[in-house]
Amino acid sequence: MNILKKSFCFTLIIFCTGLAFGATIKNYTADQVEILSNQVLSKVYAADTKFRLDSLDGSGDVETFYIVRLDQKKVYALDVMKRIYTEYPIEEDDKTFYDHITSAQQSAQQITGGTFELKREKTGTAETVLGYRAEKYSVTITDELFGQKLSGIVYYWWLAPEFDMPLRVQVQTLVYEVTFELRNIKTAEPPASLFEIPPGYTKVENSQFQ
Repeated sequence: MNILKKSFCFTLIIFCTGLAFGATIKNYTADQVEILSNQVLSKVYAADTKFRLDSLDGSGDVETFYIVRLDQKKVYALDVMKRIYTEYPIEEDDKTFYDHITSAQQSAQQITGGTFELKREKTGTAETVLGYRAEKYSVTITDELFGQKLSGIVYYWWLAPEFDMPLRVQVQTLVYEVTFELRNIKTAEPPASLFEIPPGYTKVENSQFQ
């Protein structure tokens, strides 16, 4: 799994638990863009307690997508090519945004096949990102993915109170750095059909979803 795909999975955990951050804009669509290449990596859709993230391949086609239903307390992961899907539970017993992220580590294990240890802290002062005032946080991760121990990965999040997802995410490793952010944000409610399992998909166990 490359660093961008890994970033998708970790951002999804933020995405899954975003309601705890108390976003004021509940309905929107956006592109998640890698800044250096200007490539659209994923599509984001939000409608109150329902969310969706489409992970795109190199041609811009949807490869895998995730439907997050806070009303059902479930995350659905769908493979477009294989026409299969699986589901994971969402825990909603914690009170704060970061408590939710911490409690979501078990779901992260299921989705990525790894484990996470997180150390977080606010850094510096608020910055303006895409016209919104955002607080910058650093999150240092020590993780194990598919049996391989990885360390020294640092994520920087720029969080604005208007949105449940970070406006910008920067990933730093010992080898290189990558930054992606939300672009083309449109504050309108997406079609309800985007948050339902499409016809023709077969449910499989978590272990079968690779």
